[in-house]
Amino acid sequence: ILPMGTGNLLARNLYIPVSDVAACVNIALNGAGQAVDAIEMTTTSTPNEETEHTFFVMSGAGFDALVMNDTNEEIKAKFGWVAYVQSGMKHMLGRSHPVRISVDGGESRTLPMRSVLIANCGRLQGGIRLADMTDVNDGNLEVIVASPRDLVEWGLLMAKVTRRTILGSPRIELPVIRHLVGSEVVLEFPDGAQPVEVDGDPAPSAYRISARVLPAAVEVAVHPEVL
Repeated sequence: ILPMGTGNLLARNLYIPVSDVAACVNIALNGAGQAVDAIEMTTTSTPNEETEHTFFVMSGAGFDALVMNDTNEEIKAKFGWVAYVQSGMKHMLGRSHPVRISVDGGESRTLPMRSVLIANCGRLQGGIRLADMTDVNDGNLEVIVASPRDLVEWGLLMAKVTRRTILGSPRIELPVIRHLVGSEVVLEFPDGAQPVEVDGDPAPSAYRISARVLPAAVEVAVHPEVL
């Protein structure tokens, strides 16, 4: 991988030095091969309109998609991830929507959500670890349902993620964020279609999303010490 765009996040999860192009080239030419999972996702916008996607890092619906879709491209070009903070502040307060979730064909459960994410791996910009129950090559995906209703609950959510990232602390269960894990998932939005993003890129809004892991879909060159 020569990190650019979402490839940057995949590189981070494979411990490829994203800021050292020479080292990335050396790994690409001389590194060891590691099998990496992909996630195949289908979004349903209308009964007769389905869109197929494949991604390697993380996709979602709700708040995160609003943030991605409304990010100022000029600010993003100049200041990088800071642009997402600006967009996030704009959409932070809003109402929850129900999401009906079935993992691995199991019984559906309905949860409130501001954002629901499907993750193949968990490390984001700045080393932040959002998903903590899955990795790029374990054959699983992780579903993260976030439902903060106000600034206090947003603070609790951010504190939890920060604690996990900095201290590597065991996962703390909070009502405002839930984690589910499996090899496939179906999400349905009874309130109507939700905005969607796929690895950070806008996708058609959907009232139903299905996703499944494609184990060992590709082989990526990594530093031998990572294996």
